[in-house]
Amino acid sequence: MRPRLLLSAAVSGDPRVIQKAYDVRLLGRLLDFISVLSYDLHGSWEKFTGHNSPLFSVPKDPKSSAYAMNYWRKLGAAPEKLLMGLPTYGRTFRLLKASKNELWAEAVGPASPGKYTKQAGFLAYYEVTGMGSSVY
Repeated sequence: MRPRLLLSAAVSGDPRVIQKAYDVRLLGRLLDFISVLSYDLHGSWEKFTGHNSPLFSVPKDPKSSAYAMNYWRKLGAAPEKLLMGLPTYGRTFRLLKASKNELWAEAVGPASPGKYTKQAGFLAYYEVTGMGSSVY
């Protein structure tokens, strides 16, 4: 006479991590929900700029929300159990050359910390949108 509990897990959206770290079919059978973290796919830990959570992939880079969700399905996870996690923050980069500021531009680490978060390479939603002064 106990209430039914739900079992879920937050899992990576990075294809290389998915391949190495998870038995997708087993997780699909055991879990009620699988929350795919489709963010932090790129950041200042890399030597180039990239979207934190791109919806679609570009030809040279399979990391994207759509690719991650389709990959989990392809490996046997039931689509009705998959939830896509989205970021509400931004990742920032220190560029090698300020004039080279496009996607895939060379980067040399994280940009300066945000005014409120004080963490290099990371900006909270209200810092990205410029709403910081109205939050506090």
